[in-house]
Amino acid sequence: MSIVRQESVAQAKTLATRAFNLLDEWAVPANPQNYAVAYEISRGQNSALIHSLENLLNNGSKPDNYCLEQWQLKFLAGVQPEQEKLMRGLSFITAKLKQDLDGSDHSVSEFIKQLDAGLQDLKNEQSDETENSVIISVIKNLVTASQTALAEQNLLLEKLQTSQAQTTKLKHQLTVIRQKAYTDNLTGLLNRHGLDTYIDKIKQRCRLSALVIDIDHFKRINDDFGHPVGDQVLVQVAKQLQQHKPANTKAVRYGGEEFILLFDDTDLKAVLAVAEAIRQKISKLKFIVGKQNRPLPQITVSMGFAKQQSEETFNQVLMRADKALYQAKNNGRNQVCCALS
Repeated sequence: MSIVRQESVAQAKTLATRAFNLLDEWAVPANPQNYAVAYEISRGQNSALIHSLENLLNNGSKPDNYCLEQWQLKFLAGVQPEQEKLMRGLSFITAKLKQDLDGSDHSVSEFIKQLDAGLQDLKNEQSDETENSVIISVIKNLVTASQTALAEQNLLLEKLQTSQAQTTKLKHQLTVIRQKAYTDNLTGLLNRHGLDTYIDKIKQRCRLSALVIDIDHFKRINDDFGHPVGDQVLVQVAKQLQQHKPANTKAVRYGGEEFILLFDDTDLKAVLAVAEAIRQKISKLKFIVGKQNRPLPQITVSMGFAKQQSEETFNQVLMRADKALYQAKNNGRNQVCCALS
């Protein structure tokens, strides 16, 4: 379904505010999926979506994350929101208008000062009082009109400042949403969407290397100790990756217990040194569970490394790194294997 968006920047700002208010009312997070649905509902033009919302509310329920996900898939497929573009336009227009008004504010103030000075000079003149009184009357009228214009202009400036503050707040909220779209909620690393975006950005500039990392026997941890404990293991493994990776390397949670370190065209020995250091750090992690201070078994990782060859896509690099990873698993786990060229 194709939806054409034609709202102005002012309308987009209003719709964005309504969307955030709806998310607050429903007590759901303002992630990209939920925001897109709330924004579309705020527009009021998607009758099927509005009907689904009304049915839900009439039954005494509110949209939750699962419901919004289903609506996004059903009603918003193919929609490409333009609210970020509109918000940038709104911010520019508001700032430019405020700049122009600031300049004219100074000009009007100077004009009033000159009128006041001229009025005082006329009062001090000893020439024809009748002629002066007419001129003085005209100048007084001009002063009054100018002061009124200045007051109205100052009021408009105040409104613009308020609007600018609201726009800044909305831009910040949209920035947070955009960041969440690229970030894994649990670990704070890039997610798969963030990885794809990064690859598209740099794939023409350099060859890449991928180190695929998988936590050994992670299913046992979840089964024996529960998913909250498994989540803590994921968080601590991600922390080791962040702390010990080179500055120009991206860390990604690719899914489940699998991670990726994405290197630029880095020397093989340097990558293997990083991989080995991280493997050792993770193997030394200690986890104590519950009030009984029950220790977790040793946490280890297996790793597979592949370096991008000429004319090779990144997906092909990942496939070779995955094969190297499974070779490490077959060799007994807790080790690093490299893919053949």
